Amino acid sequence: MNQLTLGAIFILAIGAFTSISIMSGFHIFISIPSLFFAFKSRLKKTPLSVWFLILFSIAIAFSVFFNQDLLGSFKNLKKIKYYLIGALSYFPIRHLLFHYFDEEKRKTFLWRVLQVLLISSLVATLSGLTQYFFDFHPLRFEFKGTDRNRGLFGMLMTYSHQAALLGSLLLPIAIYNYKKKILNKNQTRLVLIGFAINIVGLVLSFTRGAILAFMASLSTLGKKFIAIALLVGIVAGLGIYSAKKEFIDEQVVRSSSSMQRLYLWEAAYNGFKERPVFGMGFLNFERNAIPLKIKYNIPGQDFQGHAHSNFFEILATTGIFGFISFLLWIFFWIKESIQSKNELSKKVSLSFISCFIIGGLTQCTFTDGENVFFILFVFAATTVFNNAHNQKEEV
Repeated sequence: MNQLTLGAIFILAIGAFTSISIMSGFHIFISIPSLFFAFKSRLKKTPLSVWFLILFSIAIAFSVFFNQDLLGSFKNLKKIKYYLIGALSYFPIRHLLFHYFDEEKRKTFLWRVLQVLLISSLVATLSGLTQYFFDFHPLRFEFKGTDRNRGLFGMLMTYSHQAALLGSLLLPIAIYNYKKKILNKNQTRLVLIGFAINIVGLVLSFTRGAILAFMASLSTLGKKFIAIALLVGIVAGLGIYSAKKEFIDEQVVRSSSSMQRLYLWEAAYNGFKERPVFGMGFLNFERNAIPLKIKYNIPGQDFQGHAHSNFFEILATTGIFGFISFLLWIFFWIKESIQSKNELSKKVSLSFISCFIIGGLTQCTFTDGENVFFILFVFAATTVFNNAHNQKEEV
């Protein structure tokens, strides 16, 4: 069982920036250990954050069952696996790290996972930057230019928010390493190089929400980093002010994009008001976006898409039941992180959660398969460390 968990984690690290198909192997390998160790565990000691993520999975099921007049099928029930396996993966990851490995092997394993994740990120970012600067994508062998760095598979929003999330994870590790020297020189170089290239890739994606999400994560790292975030914001503001109007309009302001989000949020809220308990059905807002805009006379009636916000998307599609479950999951993840006696885990968790929350205000990262794999793996891993030092681990 532990070998399946180990393989699943490495598969996710390889695919995090390179392929959703590869990442799907994580579920294939982790599902059996998740059920096995969940049944063997003392469930009363399971963290509340895990329970509320399971409750969110149940809310998804209810939203599908009670909206068959809109959905017409049960196919969206398949999406429950992202969240249910994400919650249950806490159990095999806990057993692997604290029962299968001793402390030395645990450190080695965690470094190998981080190393693979960094390589995956570097491959994606350098491929995207090559296309951005030289109009050639080296891995897809495409002679095609792009106005923004889109990573390896060309999905701009997915790549940029994944890069922001990784940055929010790497920076507290780098800071902790500077103080405690937990990595050797070569490991430190790889982390710093990976972090720097990742941030360059993020900035050149010109994705405002993802960049702001990463900057927001700095606020969890102390007063110095709040000052740095403010300074960067001021410098960026001055740079934007002095830039050409065409650049500002195309890459910064993008007023049409901003207005489309506002229209989608209004439509999502109206969809929630129509079906407040179980919503419109999970992942069912996009197909109803234009009908809702027409019905409530909302502009942007030629644009169909998801709600471009985790909060509005979940509110509209799972109703108050799913929305409250989602908020309580975040709340207890934060609470358990604050209460953690593991300094590194606490800093990584809070930085990552801040980035996730702020990024999720303007993008549906929690319903995007590529992003949610990574988000829920980090949730499970940090929850293991946060709670391992709050109570005696038992399986």
